[in-house]
Amino acid sequence: MRLTAVQRLQPPARNAMAPARLGVDLAIRLPEAGLFLAGRLTDPHRLIDTVTLRSTAGFRHRLDDVWAWTCAADPLADTDDGAILAKVPQIDSAVGFVVLVPAIAARRPSQRYFLEITRRDGESAVEPIHFDDRPPAMLLRAVLDRVEAGDPDIERIIGGHVGPAVRALAAHRPTNLRPLLRLAFGENAGAPRLSAIVPLLEPRGDLDVNLACFTVDPDLSDVEFIVVTRRDDVVPVVAMLRRFGGFYRLRGCVIADETIADTAEAIQLGAREAAADALLVLAPAVYPKEKGWLSRLVQALDALPEDGLVSPTLLYEDNSIRYAGSGAAPEAVRTPPHTAPRFAGYPRSWAADGGTMPTAAASLDCILARRQTLLDLGHFAHRFVGAAWAHADFAMRCRALGRRCYWASGVALYALDGDAEPAASDDAADLVDGWLFAQAWRLAWPLAGRGGSVRR
Repeated sequence: MRLTAVQRLQPPARNAMAPARLGVDLAIRLPEAGLFLAGRLTDPHRLIDTVTLRSTAGFRHRLDDVWAWTCAADPLADTDDGAILAKVPQIDSAVGFVVLVPAIAARRPSQRYFLEITRRDGESAVEPIHFDDRPPAMLLRAVLDRVEAGDPDIERIIGGHVGPAVRALAAHRPTNLRPLLRLAFGENAGAPRLSAIVPLLEPRGDLDVNLACFTVDPDLSDVEFIVVTRRDDVVPVVAMLRRFGGFYRLRGCVIADETIADTAEAIQLGAREAAADALLVLAPAVYPKEKGWLSRLVQALDALPEDGLVSPTLLYEDNSIRYAGSGAAPEAVRTPPHTAPRFAGYPRSWAADGGTMPTAAASLDCILARRQTLLDLGHFAHRFVGAAWAHADFAMRCRALGRRCYWASGVALYALDGDAEPAASDDAADLVDGWLFAQAWRLAWPLAGRGGSVRR
């Protein structure tokens, strides 16, 4: 963190009046959105009058009347730079700030920027701005670290500054049309009848046992398994599948890439590599309940009156319902449709076999669709920080492109994990994703247009 001392009459340790200090610890140039700045200000005696961003080309933009205060912890508090403030006597806790300067400021990369800090008595100081050139994914995390979910001004922080910055960074995360690695396992027995995409974004030591549960069903004897994982996890996954694949009569491939962000992107990557026309998305924690389920699910897909996607009933280990279709979210609840599951936690009998029926959203834990259907949905990853809202975005894209979601109530499988992609809770990221979802679908989903961010 670079700290500018506005009052420089005496060294801080000898000065009876604590100096005002302002530091910018994160500066990002976003050509589509502007300049994002985050830092901390210490001014217990209100010495600072104005803070202005200036450039060598004559650009001027006053910051102190547009920035948003944050209560997030100092990300540099444990570093030597962060300790500078703590050593200054009689200084109250520094206050964080974030600000997004209009996009015009980022369109001339040759300009050099600096802060002009003017004191009430007319004295001033300048501080050069040094822009961070780390990869977008790392910068995105750094921006989120400036957000505290419980901040009283969270709507303004996200809606006016952090949200647009995250949206611009997410749009520039790298995306490969082809995987970095493609490694086959099992015997090639001709063209598969169906390709099963297994997004494996968290290490699982029981994947071979899971897949073995499917191979005892004759319906899956001509199924190609496509396991999609991250580059760092590919070695143990390939070793395990090549060791047990022949014994369990498994065949398929492992595709890996270091840029995979979430389940949604893994599905897109797997769909491009699939050899069959029918694609089954299968979360690693989904297990068969009985034989013959795949044939019934394929029959449900073939019988649809239109191009769409089908999900079965998903059960917890005690046979209570995890997914039995999704209803529209209640008006009083600011949540996307996928977060209003029908009968979740109720006994299986509450979702008796009623055939195949339309539903608001399919479950990404288990979906059967045509390959072209998933490809037509386009690249629906990278717009969000986490996985949950990407799932909601997938449902909305289905609607926007005229692809309806269906629930095959008579087909049941176990889904033992709570999420298709386990992840640590991140309330700040969830709030930012809610804002991104609202901005993307505010015309299609009425509640999305209300307020600065969407709370779950």
